[in-house]
Amino acid sequence: MKWFKILGLLLALAICQRANGQAATVTWTTTYQTIDGFGAYDAPNYFNTSPSALQQLFSPNSGVGLSILREPVPDNSSLSNNTDPAGNCSTVNSGCANISAELSYAASQGVRIFATPWSPPASMKTNGSVVCNTGSGGNGVLSTSSYGAYATWLSNYIASLSQAGISLYALSLQNEPDTCTSMSNPYGGALWTASDFDIFIKNNLGPTLTSAGQTSTLIALPETGTYTANPGGLHTGMDSYASTVIDDSAASQYVSICAAHDYSETYPWQPGPDSLCANAGKRLWETEVYNGATFDGSMADGLIWAQQIHHWLVNANANAWLWWEIFAPYSDNEPLYDPSSGEPSKRLFVIGQWSKFVRPGWVRIDATPSPQSGIYVSAFRNSSTGAFAIVAVNTYTSGISQSFSLSGFPVVTTVTPSLTDSTVNLTVQTGIDVSSSSFSYTLPAQSVTTFVGTASGGSSANPVAPPTSLRVSVK
Repeated sequence: MKWFKILGLLLALAICQRANGQAATVTWTTTYQTIDGFGAYDAPNYFNTSPSALQQLFSPNSGVGLSILREPVPDNSSLSNNTDPAGNCSTVNSGCANISAELSYAASQGVRIFATPWSPPASMKTNGSVVCNTGSGGNGVLSTSSYGAYATWLSNYIASLSQAGISLYALSLQNEPDTCTSMSNPYGGALWTASDFDIFIKNNLGPTLTSAGQTSTLIALPETGTYTANPGGLHTGMDSYASTVIDDSAASQYVSICAAHDYSETYPWQPGPDSLCANAGKRLWETEVYNGATFDGSMADGLIWAQQIHHWLVNANANAWLWWEIFAPYSDNEPLYDPSSGEPSKRLFVIGQWSKFVRPGWVRIDATPSPQSGIYVSAFRNSSTGAFAIVAVNTYTSGISQSFSLSGFPVVTTVTPSLTDSTVNLTVQTGIDVSSSSFSYTLPAQSVTTFVGTASGGSSANPVAPPTSLRVSVK
């Protein structure tokens, strides 16, 4: 009987411990990386350009506030797909700029435009095709004799956008340079080595952009298919492709961003920091991810990606996180919108729990990353205004009480939660009083909650309205 009583007491203590949990301490004075933004890829052939869709995606007031839009660089291709625009960038012209309605709208909202080439033009490649594994000469690479011409091509793309009133924030050199795809529905691709990147950047691209006065456009590389080397050997990871450039000061001076995709993993997983690029003062961007399962717009799926965003920000110190496609006609889990119904997925609003509130230029501050099992916390501040955001993920199927302690903050009197769970999307909740630099809140089951406030001694009004249009139809 005594053992039953002891076991019962231990069980009660365990339940009580999870109900109360460790306080999540958020420290104002301990800072980490500056946030560049959150975004996704623009598939121009499939994009729903209705005003409601554009507003929902890019408006920081009435939408989810995506702050980065990834675009394809034209390669003068005849392919009818979403990655190889037909524009010719041998000169500065509107076709090279490839301005779509969504690109124009996003730029008008202050969204940062990030461009990736899927292939150099066929005429500049060893196999004579934008498709990597076809044509003459086997797997296609950029011909060394075309390095100068291709640097001019990319410079002309930047100039063409500028002529249309759009500034290109960042330019990648190649989508997944570590693999030559073989698909029934081919798309552009080209193989590069670490040495190729080094030579091209220091001898051609860097000097060309400098001469053209385009140094405000940041250069990113290598956008490998994985962040770390994967056991199957298909991808060798980001560092193996970035190291030659990073270790060569003549090339490294032109590069600002180390970028990688997040494939060949079982999600969620926990990426760690990258010392090679961090020690060289380069930013870290995760620029593409999805899984190939059947489309799943549920909150359960959204929580997988909430954990991934948290881990990339907190464990890897990433400056930016991007999903793959916004719209797509496929029935798998690539798009943010259901291709059949046009309904936005929960993962869109989960991304919005960061993108809407944590704007470019904000800084991540210290927070207890997992104050109790299944709970994840990250925090950010706007150093110039005193605004801050604390994002809490609850993976449990029941509500969990969580306390928050604000350490080193100027005076804060209230915080306002905004919530995404199985029933609501980025919905503003009742404000919470902050007493003695702390507050508690019951995080709803399977939810992401963002607490916003201003550390200036005044109360925090609701900073933004919830999205006004939660359903759009795909053309």
